[in-house]
Amino acid sequence: MLLWLQGEMRRRNRVARTAARRDGRIEANVGDHLLVVCEELNVMAARLREHWASQRVPGDPSRSPAIVALNELLFMGRQVKIHILQAAQRAEANAVGGGAARENLVGRVLIGKVQRKTWGMLAGEFEYPPMSLKRGRGFLVTDAVHEVQTILLTEQEAWDLALAGEVTAAPYDMPYTGAATGKDIVVSPGGGAVAPVPVPPAPPMLSLREFCEQKAISLPAARTWRNRHRDRFPAAAGYDGPTELYLETDLERWQETRT
Repeated sequence: MLLWLQGEMRRRNRVARTAARRDGRIEANVGDHLLVVCEELNVMAARLREHWASQRVPGDPSRSPAIVALNELLFMGRQVKIHILQAAQRAEANAVGGGAARENLVGRVLIGKVQRKTWGMLAGEFEYPPMSLKRGRGFLVTDAVHEVQTILLTEQEAWDLALAGEVTAAPYDMPYTGAATGKDIVVSPGGGAVAPVPVPPAPPMLSLREFCEQKAISLPAARTWRNRHRDRFPAAAGYDGPTELYLETDLERWQETRT
């Protein structure tokens, strides 16, 4: 999903560059506002590093492409209406994509009993305040510290709120929406009756590993060729989690011409 969002952000940036003014205003509709919620960042970052360590071959970058994508979204997403909401225990640098990436957090909400070391890391420019253990209380840190009331919902209330209002169908190539198989996306406007939204079937896509297995090609050799000749290798057409997917026709054309 992060890699798909990275590609969408780059598309929006290309649109924005064609209509950017000297004062920074963008006179183009780059797309709808996207709010990306990244929950349990500590676990997510650890799993992304573990997955990439199992997938990378000599010549691949050492850092997970998904973590690189998260960094790009934090640094450049706001200008093209992509905003990131991160949730983590302590929000250490290795969980949020690095110390520089953490500086892009415009506001920080600290909830519950925050340890003094954690406060010093996330809000060290302000004095450590007396902590309240009352449920539904926290601190919003921006250019000052504000004690705030946080959302305190039952599970049913949270469920109803998540399904309230109109739900927009996801783009056909977004991972984990059911669109890759041509199935309908099911939405629930206003929490009422479920209504199917027809989605055009996506073109056949597969990973480089799957293509190599089908064609009896060495996967390490294919990856090495891709890394050395990025300008001549097909662009990713979609993602399955962090795994790049390619149009089958593009890979077949590449296989015919690479030798």
